[in-house]
Amino acid sequence: MATRKDNRSSNQLRSISSEQGVLVRADGSCRFSQGNSQVMVAIYGPMEVQRQTKELIDRAYIEVIYKPRSGIASPADKEKEKYIKNCVEAAILSTLHPRTEISIVVQVLNEDGSIVSTAVNAACLALIDAGIPMKNMIAATTIAYLDGDLILDPTEKEEKESSSIFTFAIHSQSDGTLAVRTKGFFSEDEFNHASEASQGACERVFSFLRRSLEKKYAE
Repeated sequence: MATRKDNRSSNQLRSISSEQGVLVRADGSCRFSQGNSQVMVAIYGPMEVQRQTKELIDRAYIEVIYKPRSGIASPADKEKEKYIKNCVEAAILSTLHPRTEISIVVQVLNEDGSIVSTAVNAACLALIDAGIPMKNMIAATTIAYLDGDLILDPTEKEEKESSSIFTFAIHSQSDGTLAVRTKGFFSEDEFNHASEASQGACERVFSFLRRSLEKKYAE
């Protein structure tokens, strides 16, 4: 595939932008856009655990709430919520705040493909904005196979036409995959090629995250 309908090459990400500290009442926040996909992430905590049954004596309880653009969360949205939670739990130093709760609210503002990876990247910057101690940064990217070609950062239309979709998340200090979610049918070779492509794509996301932080703290 030489050129896609939005004039990108198969290995090209859409433009990325972010703004931290946009919500006054949250402890940390980030509005993050990747192409036409945009999410707002708000961080609350560490704070007193809202429900005692969730209190953990050795670490903070991490809550993730995923809110679609409209309506109530569907089972598919709950699966996205679980994936995002797995990613942030692996990055947060939760043992530094036992018996507390850290709530991460992900609000979808506009959805045009690769929404879960957009949410993970937004959550990383929002957690840093809130001053939550982390082992390292996390970045995510979405990859799809469309007409046999591997493409990065698919739009919603491309996702609907794809035979398989992968979302990979990695740590900033590790070459291994932190978490992966898949949809559709694919071969082992296709999975391996997607995993390999995700490393380079996530490195580009990490470069953006670092530039965003440098710009924020230079102000």
